[in-house]
This record gives sequence, C-alpha cells and structure tokens, in this order.
Amino acid sequence: MHLTITPFDPDLLKALEPAAIKTEARYRTAEKIKAAGIRLHINVAPAIPIISDRMLQEIINWMADLQVDEFFVDPMQPYNESYEQIARALEHRAEWPEINNIMSERPRYNAWKNNLNTRLIELWRKVQSRSPNTKAIACDHQSKLKLDMVTGEVMDWATYDSYED
Repeated sequence: MHLTITPFDPDLLKALEPAAIKTEARYRTAEKIKAAGIRLHINVAPAIPIISDRMLQEIINWMADLQVDEFFVDPMQPYNESYEQIARALEHRAEWPEINNIMSERPRYNAWKNNLNTRLIELWRKVQSRSPNTKAIACDHQSKLKLDMVTGEVMDWATYDSYED
C-alpha cells in the first residue's frame, strides 16, 4: 500500500488542497494498514523549503515507530503549475520571500536539496534502530536521484530495483 504524507501544517494543507485528507488522519490510516499486516510505503511529499523542514523530525520518528516498510522523501520540484499553486497559498506568509528565493534560484535550490538529503540521513540514522528493516530513500525525481539514507550512497536503478524486493 502506498500512502502520501504531506509535510506541512494543517492551514497550509487546507490552502493548497482544500479537500485533502488531514495529515493526522493519514497517520491513523497508515497505522491501521500496518496493524493489518499490509506492506506500507510512505511518500513524504512535497517537501517545501523552510515549511517542511520543521516537520521532518516528527515524521521520521513516526515512521520509525510505525516501522513502515519503505519511505521516500521527495523535495518539491519547481514545475510551473504546482509552483504557482504553492505561491498563491504561501504568498501571505512571512517565509514566502525566502522560499521563493530558494525555489527560483537553481544554485540555492540545489543546495537546499543537498542539505535536505544530509539532514534526512542524519535524522534517520538516529532512529533506524527502532525500525531496522525500513528502506529509507531520499528521492529527487528531477535529477532521478535515489539516495539510501542508511548508507548515504546514491543508488543506481539496478540497485534500487533490487532494494525494493
């Protein structure tokens, strides 16, 4: 079973997707799926600079405690349509100018993604003993990067395919 967890606060989630299921309800659904013995993949997406950074520790701890089978953390990609929607939802927030700068300037955006991956590896390594069989992957669909958060190594597609089994 695949489930997406949105890494932002309820107000932002409501502004972005008014009909979206609240993150807390997604947590409860995931817990029921695991309790039923069903394999669970969590996609934490989209990670937005500054906004999502605040929630990463909470989500990582929750996934370790739940012992999800696999998870990805996907950074937001600056695609026109999705970016415009996020801009409208965030433009009134104090963080928006900094988020916009990060997302608009390729070197800053790439630096943020690299820092995100580094932080994810650090966070997961602190809790992985609680969930030793979880496959933890930092993912970047734009660059096609898959990063094993346990080893810190970039995975090629053949490695990734074998990692899924």
